[in-house]
Amino acid sequence: MVLTADVALMSDYNNSSVFGFMSALPYNYMPEWLAGRIFPTKSDDNGRMLIAQYGLCKVEASLLESGFKKDDIVIADPRKLNKVIGEDTKVIGIGCLDPLGVCYGAGIVKLAAKMVGYPSEKPSYMSKKFIELINNPLLKKYNPKVILG
Repeated sequence: MVLTADVALMSDYNNSSVFGFMSALPYNYMPEWLAGRIFPTKSDDNGRMLIAQYGLCKVEASLLESGFKKDDIVIADPRKLNKVIGEDTKVIGIGCLDPLGVCYGAGIVKLAAKMVGYPSEKPSYMSKKFIELINNPLLKKYNPKVILG
């Protein structure tokens, strides 16, 4: 069982929660080189997160409490899914905050960008990364059950 989320949600924002709000920017204002610095993910060489999103940690704890073994569950770095998803993967749980980029926060950020002369009709960076995650070729290749929450 693999638990993951988009990179913006899995990041610790370099220990600055202010950076978290930048994930609501329209994605055309967030170049990948900058996003990699603002939204780092911390994982081991096998793709297991060292610091993970709280909601996924709670799901993992509930699964362990229900009898699943630690070796059957991995909270995975979305940048290293190729290390954790394979033919033995039966379920992928994906945590999300604003998968379509339509929440209040994204709207406020989009309005603020427009007010300072940077209008955009593009979805938020977080939304773009979520869509990339659910369209990951590994999900089609191994066809696990996908649970979104």
